Amino acid sequence: MPKSHASHDQTNSSNIGTKQSFAKKNEEKAGFSERLAFLIKRLNLSDAEFSRRSGLPKNTISRYRNAESLPEVRHLFTIAETLEVDPEWLLIGTGHPIRMNKASGPHQDKLIDLFTALDDEAKQFLLRTATLLWSRPMPETNSVISDSIVHDVLTEYRGEKN
Repeated sequence: MPKSHASHDQTNSSNIGTKQSFAKKNEEKAGFSERLAFLIKRLNLSDAEFSRRSGLPKNTISRYRNAESLPEVRHLFTIAETLEVDPEWLLIGTGHPIRMNKASGPHQDKLIDLFTALDDEAKQFLLRTATLLWSRPMPETNSVISDSIVHDVLTEYRGEKN
């Protein structure tokens, strides 16, 4: 093969790799943006309030929400800490969003004891219900979860099970 053709093929291969890398990066930004928006909405926060709580500038949060950039590591951990989620889940969507606190309290210990005593089917039901409840927007006040939300979650769970 003449030199000019070999060089042309290498350039095309390089361009394809660059396009794939660019597409993957955009996909990562979009995923992070979606998870961030979901969490901010779930907590009923405005961008201004989230900015105040996290200490990050509003324009930085806007860039993340608009999928214009991914956060630096220090910002990722600040955001995850503010939203009380796992930073790995927030960044790449793997694992479980709820961050497990290392320090346990009496409520957490009691829940673990009760959960451990359940049979497998009950554990699956409880995990699915907790996940469905967690995915709902938080109530405006810190009141107890309303009966209608529990009803909606159980209805959704039963519909997914059938």
